[in-house]
Amino acid sequence: MKSKLIIYLCGLLVLSVGLNTYQFFSRVEQVHSPITALAESLIVPSYTSSPASEKSSSSSDNSQNNKVRLSLAETPIGEATDGNLQLLIATAEQFFNVRQFDSAADIYADIEIQSEEAATHLKSEWLTQAYQWLEQKQFTLINNLLENFLAYSSNDEDWLLVKINYFEAIDKKQEAVFLYYELIHNSFDYEKEEMWLSQIHQIAEKQRRSFAHNGAWHEQIDFFEPLLMEEPNYPPYILALSQAFIQLEEFDIADSYLDNISHLTAYQGQVAKLRRQMHSTQTELQAIKLNKINEHFLVNARINKQYRTNLMIDTGASITVLSEAYFNALKNSGDIQVNRQLEINTAAGNQTAYSVIVDHFNIGEHQLEDFEIVVMELPGFEKADGLLGMNFLKQFKFEIDQENSLLFLSEP
Repeated sequence: MKSKLIIYLCGLLVLSVGLNTYQFFSRVEQVHSPITALAESLIVPSYTSSPASEKSSSSSDNSQNNKVRLSLAETPIGEATDGNLQLLIATAEQFFNVRQFDSAADIYADIEIQSEEAATHLKSEWLTQAYQWLEQKQFTLINNLLENFLAYSSNDEDWLLVKINYFEAIDKKQEAVFLYYELIHNSFDYEKEEMWLSQIHQIAEKQRRSFAHNGAWHEQIDFFEPLLMEEPNYPPYILALSQAFIQLEEFDIADSYLDNISHLTAYQGQVAKLRRQMHSTQTELQAIKLNKINEHFLVNARINKQYRTNLMIDTGASITVLSEAYFNALKNSGDIQVNRQLEINTAAGNQTAYSVIVDHFNIGEHQLEDFEIVVMELPGFEKADGLLGMNFLKQFKFEIDQENSLLFLSEP
């Protein structure tokens, strides 16, 4: 009886071991089958050689077609999950190498789930390659890469920094600056924020110098106005805008910008300099340019708003004079009539002359109506058509800036 019982128990033991062995191998096959199927089915073009591709080429005729076959035999021996990870890494690398960045980014997301360390290492390699492509000016390739990787992770700091460098390389400085601002808004790292802000300010200053050198004042305003919305109280942005508005003769706008920082001790010197420049520009606009010949100054005048004449300023002459030769050319128009006969006392003695009345007499924006002009011979006047006398100048406050050859006229 005992022997039968022993035989019965041994049979149960064998059956139990057999069932456990069957279940074990079933599980192993379930783990390996999808990976093996993926490895055996995946064939992608290879643009670069690798140890894996060399091993494959030595054992397969497919190498003649410049193709790479991936298999678990090429991965380190280990658990099934390690093999899966290695296969994913190799697959992602191959897609990246053949510029199929969307597939590479998709597989990278799976790698990141399985191993953050492996994902970080792979990403580091790809970033290195991206910066090399930037140095080689392969901008189309970089643009394609960034579009695909940022589609999967739009706030990825590393890829956004690549994009900033890409924007700088293709001279889209404002886009680069606003990507930096985006990083700052999403960051909780003070040191990084300070570093990125410093980069923004360096780009902005470089652009300001370029705009000023080229006289691109409208472009300077378009560049700095949006930046000022990000940093409303940043003095260099305010100075840059003030400089541009002064050059465009928008003095009220420039002055209002300068008012915002005039109280800052560190910037008072620059504010004062820009205000002096603004005053000088305003003064030049009000001034009338003179032509200097020897010690005399000539000014352009206009008779009846259409006839231009060149007159020498003579503060010793009581009345404005036109040479007879010049007036003879004018009177043919029939617009100017003789007013009266005169005796003029000159250095050479008394001289017969006559005067005319013109409807309008202008110098710059300053005009007199029904203005009397004497017509007489002026021998030796080759450079001028006559004299500008005190009957015009005394109607205004006037000043002659001899150093800069300017005439200033203002209402008395």
